[in-house]
Amino acid sequence: MMLSKWSVSAQGNFNREGSLFVHRSFHIVYLDDHKLFSNGLFELCIKPFFPLANVTILANGDDAYAYIKSQIDGNNRIDLFITDINHPGLKGDVLIKMIRQYEKEKDCDFRIPIVVITMMVYAFVPELVAAGMDMVDCYFSKMAEAYEIVDGIEELLY
Repeated sequence: MMLSKWSVSAQGNFNREGSLFVHRSFHIVYLDDHKLFSNGLFELCIKPFFPLANVTILANGDDAYAYIKSQIDGNNRIDLFITDINHPGLKGDVLIKMIRQYEKEKDCDFRIPIVVITMMVYAFVPELVAAGMDMVDCYFSKMAEAYEIVDGIEELLY
């Protein structure tokens, strides 16, 4: 489902028509150790469509887990967690399992939507794929088009 209608102008600017979330703030946590990709995702997929989003960008799985735990403990809602699978510290599959376990332990009334954006083929994360939507809400290849990622983010935030 495409919730916003957008295009790129001749000058290279994004034109947005009717995005549902332009005037709403979101708390997004993004984990990727590739600075170029994380900056690109932020500039192309988050900033233009979710300008009020509070985005925390991390490069280490250990730091991400500590941050997410602190947010859960402080009753601070995380609207979306976007992660790669390979990065320093806790690997993505282990990190995701630990987040889901911590949510259960704390009896959270809200489940953090998780998006995996990776160069890895699904076969490298069979436990996550087998668990399906119990673990991860959406998968994308780093080869995906920006509009595909924006549409996926909008679907999860809607």
